[in-house]
Amino acid sequence: MTSRPLVTSLFVVLSAAAPQVAAQTAAQRADLRGVLAGLAIDSTVIEISRCTNPDAHLQRLCEGLVAARRAEVTADQQAAIRARELLERVVAERPTWSMAWYGLGIARVQVARVGLLARSGPLHPVGVSNEVGAANALVRALELDSAYVDAAEALALISVPREGASRLVERHAMLQRVLPLLSPAGRYGAAQVALEVGDGRAAVTYLDALRGSGAAHLALARAYYLMGLADSGRSALIAGASDSTPAAVAAYRRELAWVAEPEEIALWDSLPAADRPGFLAAFWAGRDVRGGLADGARLVEHYRRVEFVWAEFRRRIPQVGLQRNAGVAMTIDYAADELMLRFPGEYMGGDDPDLVAEILRLDSDHRNLGAAGAFREFRSSQAVLDDRGVIWLRHGKPDKVARTTDGLSLEVWRYERPEGALVLQFREENFDGQVGASVLVPSLVTANPMQRDQLCHLEQSLCSNNADPSGTMLVVGSRSQADQNPGFDRTVQDAKLNTTARIARYRTIGLETIAEATTTDAHARRFDGELTPIVQLYGLVRLPDGAGRAVVAFAVPGAQLVSTSPAEAGGRAIYPLRLEVSLAHRRDGERITVDTVRRFATPAPLREGQYLTGMLEIPVAPGEYVASVVLSQDQRGALARLPRVVVPPATGALRVSDLVLGREGSGVRWQSGAMAVPLNPLNSYPKGSEAEVYYQVSGLTLGANYTSRLELFDAEAPAGGKPRLTIGFDTPANAARSEVARTLGLKSLAPGRYRLQLTVTQGTAKTTALAWITVGK
Repeated sequence: MTSRPLVTSLFVVLSAAAPQVAAQTAAQRADLRGVLAGLAIDSTVIEISRCTNPDAHLQRLCEGLVAARRAEVTADQQAAIRARELLERVVAERPTWSMAWYGLGIARVQVARVGLLARSGPLHPVGVSNEVGAANALVRALELDSAYVDAAEALALISVPREGASRLVERHAMLQRVLPLLSPAGRYGAAQVALEVGDGRAAVTYLDALRGSGAAHLALARAYYLMGLADSGRSALIAGASDSTPAAVAAYRRELAWVAEPEEIALWDSLPAADRPGFLAAFWAGRDVRGGLADGARLVEHYRRVEFVWAEFRRRIPQVGLQRNAGVAMTIDYAADELMLRFPGEYMGGDDPDLVAEILRLDSDHRNLGAAGAFREFRSSQAVLDDRGVIWLRHGKPDKVARTTDGLSLEVWRYERPEGALVLQFREENFDGQVGASVLVPSLVTANPMQRDQLCHLEQSLCSNNADPSGTMLVVGSRSQADQNPGFDRTVQDAKLNTTARIARYRTIGLETIAEATTTDAHARRFDGELTPIVQLYGLVRLPDGAGRAVVAFAVPGAQLVSTSPAEAGGRAIYPLRLEVSLAHRRDGERITVDTVRRFATPAPLREGQYLTGMLEIPVAPGEYVASVVLSQDQRGALARLPRVVVPPATGALRVSDLVLGREGSGVRWQSGAMAVPLNPLNSYPKGSEAEVYYQVSGLTLGANYTSRLELFDAEAPAGGKPRLTIGFDTPANAARSEVARTLGLKSLAPGRYRLQLTVTQGTAKTTALAWITVGK
């Protein structure tokens, strides 16, 4: 997704030799060519006196082109208007002159560039933008002269108009006809038009000659995904990332910023160009793994979202005057505004000072913090999509949407997630040219209570004191009239109960939600029914050879699973369970996936409170991975993900593996090659029991002791606090890698959640690991 240049410089266009103008003599063409060549000087002084021609039509054509050149160089609005007027007259008088239509197209481009409104004219219907009118004129020029290079180039490089694909059909068709005339920049511009109309095949045709350019590869990726060629799209996207030109680097950064987290953007900025393809491959592979998806599925979803938001949520400022106006109506916003507008005599000069103070406070909040205020809480760095598009690109289609049906446009989007719903609130912004609730806000709690009640089934904080959807809007009138309106008391009570503290509380919550929604992304695998397993995943190695292993321990509530009792099972209950474990290397995205169905046998069907437990071991190379585990049965399942799993190498700096917390008697063990390591898939311990702690240390210096210190803290205790329990011991380093097993007594711990921190030191080197323990009742 890239921004479009408005058009190539008229300086460049007019410096070329003028093409033939129908019905002109050779001498006339030569005179005009000389004038145009004279314009190709680096000067802001462009004199109309350069045009001297006894033919009035040629004189006007020359003066119009000179005025258009002046508008380009000086951004002079009067020059742009003059150019448009002169060239509209010429095409009316000489409709077969291709240069006249070309000049009119350029003049309309300059009118748009200097910010003037469109108006109807030759091939420029009422209600369409200057860019559409310019394209129509250039298409006509090429219909008259199919070899007109400058007209073809200008047609390719005009910005996509605010109307989008609906006004690009003729332009797209003509660009396909004049493809041989286009420069590399023109080909790129034509590809953007093709992408806008959804013609991926045509876009690839334009871009094939531009391979090697990062910007072209971004457009190629989108074109291939439009065509359903995911592998080609991914290859194009990754290949272009190595382009080190500033334009390509900036384009890829903008593309990444649509979905990346701040830390990922910072890492991208720090990488040399040669490392960026690997980073990008790892980025998207990690998104696949994180969502429990097939390889490449997240990119397919991303480009599906791209096409949707480009069509639905792009900022398009409408014209005014004679143009079609999609402006927004002024509507009542706060309860305070309503009371002041409807009952100024009573409430601004009445005998209820508390309510007057509340009205003034709410009005101040509105002016300073509301959508019309100077301080918007979410400000995107881009100006292409409205706030809804930003969220849709990151999180996709919301699970539930609620909208107001009258007055101010308000919306609530709700995304259902295992970790808790993500609820986002939008409102209309006056005079931004958008239609609908386009602005992301922390909370709509200060909006009209009767409108809020249309949304509060998705977000309870928006419900008024008497959430009655049948209440009607207040009408202007006296207090006695308002008393008869069932919505009046509701508005007054809402203004009194919506205290400053309440508004501030929901604003704080909303700001946190906005921060999360605009810095994360999601497309997780969905299931028809949910399982609620407990999953542990450890990065370890087998000893003594040091082969890497990802070790998964899991526990699934038995009551959530379905069993069978085939005759060959001898009366036992058989539980089939599908396990999908995926890891993607954080360096280059290389992926490891194990997809297997295991069948577990139990003497009898599992009851409420009983768990099906097991373990899976996967060979992996040392390194850092993002990982996920999917457990499913039929159409029910669950996804567990870990953003960072490290399998430590045997050599190098001092490193410690993941802390493995086990429990004797759990029935699940992992063979390290030197010992049987007890696991505890539930990761919960009865009060007074013991935890078996296991870890591996690598990068040791032979012959020197290393020190291990285990410290137990309350889970929420701040760093640097005093631990509840500390165990320390020294161990001689007899090899570069060592494994350690210790028993940790939990007798003195009350039920709750705790943080276990391991610190290993040898000389001046130090490394740490963390784990969490739950002690039950």
